[in-house]
Amino acid sequence: RGSEQERELLAALRGNLLSRGEPDLSALQAGLAILRDCDLRATLPDIRQPTLVIAGVRDTLTPLPAAQFLAASMPNARLAAIEGAAHAPFLSHPETFVKLLADFLHE
Repeated sequence: RGSEQERELLAALRGNLLSRGEPDLSALQAGLAILRDCDLRATLPDIRQPTLVIAGVRDTLTPLPAAQFLAASMPNARLAAIEGAAHAPFLSHPETFVKLLADFLHE
């Protein structure tokens, strides 16, 4: 699935998170309920600000077609898909992510 770098990063993140104790189950469930119940797709065309949607091509949690839909639904949005990246390209591909973001902000 992910690259060796991504697996190492995930292991480090898990270790860091668990060092702070177990997360509160009710907070996790509430967060998942918001994701399940809150559908704001109809409002996307109202977002007129320039928007850069950055996605990992290998993301299985929010697959590339979801990012494509998001970018296509906002009038001033565009998609940047990072090859080899999964769900957190800002962690696994920081140089690429920062360059994309910096270029976008300087436009």
